[in-house]
Amino acid sequence: MGLSAFSNCGNLKTVTIDGSAQIGSYAFNNCTALQHVALKGQISLPGGTNNSIFDECASLEDVEFGEGVTVIPSPCFKGCISLRSVKATHKLVR
Repeated sequence: MGLSAFSNCGNLKTVTIDGSAQIGSYAFNNCTALQHVALKGQISLPGGTNNSIFDECASLEDVEFGEGVTVIPSPCFKGCISLRSVKATHKLVR
C-alpha cells in the first residue's frame, strides 16, 4: 500500500487487513470518518519518527495490531482525538 494511499478518504469508516501487507507512510492521514482499524496479518509499518499512518483521523476510536506489527511509529496517532483503545496481540518492541 503506497505512500498516502487512502489519505483524505472522508467516507472510509473501517479498515481490516488480514494477510500480508506493507503500509506506506501517511496511508490513512486525514480520513476524518475512520473509526475502527484491524491490522491482523503480517503487516509492515513504516519506521522512523516522521512516518505517521493515522495523522488527523479525528474519529478513530480503536486500533488492533496483529502479530506482524512489532514497532508502532511514534507519530502514528497524531491528532486522533477520539482514540480510546490500541491493542496488540503480542509484545511490541516499542
